[in-house]
Amino acid sequence: MTEIRVPQQLRSIETKKKIIEAGYDLFAKNGFYKTNTAQIAKEAGVSTGIVYGYFKNKKDILFEVIEIYNEKAYNPIFKLLDSISINQNLDNIITNILQLAEKLHKENYDIHKELNSIAQIDEVVNKTFIKMQDTITKKFVEKLKSIGYKKASSETIHISMNIIQSYVHECVYDKHEYLNYNKFKNEIVRLIKSLFD
Repeated sequence: MTEIRVPQQLRSIETKKKIIEAGYDLFAKNGFYKTNTAQIAKEAGVSTGIVYGYFKNKKDILFEVIEIYNEKAYNPIFKLLDSISINQNLDNIITNILQLAEKLHKENYDIHKELNSIAQIDEVVNKTFIKMQDTITKKFVEKLKSIGYKKASSETIHISMNIIQSYVHECVYDKHEYLNYNKFKNEIVRLIKSLFD
C-alpha cells in the first residue's frame, strides 16, 4: 500500500492544490460518479501515480473539494454576519442574507447540485454538511442575541435557514413561472421576521 504524502515543500503543496481544483471542476462539470482518478490527474497535469501519492482514492479528493466549497459558500455568510450591527433592522438583515444566499447558489450552481445529491446517499458527506450547518446556526444565534434579538435560538435559526434554502432553491433551480419573485422574497422576509417578534 502506498503511503500518503503530506506535502511540505511549496511545489508539493501546489501540486496537491492543483489536484483538488481539478477534482472540484470535474465533479461540478461531470459529476462525482462520472469522474475517475485518471481524468482528475489529466486535468491537473500530473500522473495518476502522483494523485495516489496524495490521496487514497477519489473520495478523499471529494472531502477536500467539500472544504473548498464550504469556504466559497459559507465564508461570505460569516463575513456578512460579522458586519451586522445593533443599528440594523431585521428586515435589512434578512434581505441581505437572502440576496447573498441567492448569489452564492448561482456562483456555485453545479457543484452545489452535485454535492447535495451525494449528501442524500452518503452518510459521511451528509454529516460534513450537517456539521457546517451546526456551525452557522451557533454563529447566528450568538450574533443575533448579542444585538438584542432574545428570541434567537437554535430552533428559530434552523427554521429560518430551511426557509432561506427553500427560497433560494426555488429562485435558482426550480423557477416556477406562476411566482412573482419580488413578492415571494417579501413574504419570506415577513415570515422569518415573525419568528423573532
